[in-house]
Amino acid sequence: MRVLNDMGKVKSEEGKVILGAAVIDDIVGLILLSIIVDIVAQGALSFVNVGKITFIAVAFLALSIYLGIRFAPRIIRIVDYLKVRRTFIIGAFVFAMAMAYIANSIGLATIIGAFAAGLVLEKTQNKLYFQKKIRPVAALFVPIFFIMAGAVVDLSTITSLHVLATGGVLTVIAILGKLVSGAGTWKSPAEPLPVGMGMVPRGEVGLIFASFGLANELVEPGMYSILIIVIILTTLVTPPALMQLMRGKEEETSGK
Repeated sequence: MRVLNDMGKVKSEEGKVILGAAVIDDIVGLILLSIIVDIVAQGALSFVNVGKITFIAVAFLALSIYLGIRFAPRIIRIVDYLKVRRTFIIGAFVFAMAMAYIANSIGLATIIGAFAAGLVLEKTQNKLYFQKKIRPVAALFVPIFFIMAGAVVDLSTITSLHVLATGGVLTVIAILGKLVSGAGTWKSPAEPLPVGMGMVPRGEVGLIFASFGLANELVEPGMYSILIIVIILTTLVTPPALMQLMRGKEEETSGK
């Protein structure tokens, strides 16, 4: 999305498909994370619990987004009437933390609550203000997240030929799989290759999965290193490739 934004293509057909697919992809991933959290808590896989967690996660997201979109504008108007400095940003932060707490209290991953809070705030007229004011907070916490994810990598495993080879093979599979998925745009004006390439990166959600697995001993250090390799490579390869594909489409369109 950063590449599309820099090129002014966020609202292009490809941008719309990538954004929509990315949101759905994150939601499915977060539901799976909640299922993994439950498996760790219960110590065993139960299909009844999987169905229960899936239902709770979907219901929580749907209900919180519906109620948030309906009542958030009224609450913001009340806050705006108070004319208190920094109220908006503090209120947004508290709202995200509260949603994360609620999600955790009903057995879901905390990130689902924060994700729902972001979707609600995105629908408000003050979203650009929130984005601007939250940047200093993000500038502090986002690097810490990536530093912590990198600090637990065992360098003795990442230099292993087996780890490097497996990471390389999985990266190729990850890229090819997403490129093939772009074929889902066959009934859309969007071009399949740019859409597939735009879906290639495994970003923060992938890191959250890997970090959670390592912390709960579901993933051994070698496998964690492999996952980190896949996440880094898929993230690095996408911007130049996507930019080239989008420019190629522009030239083709202008030529016609």
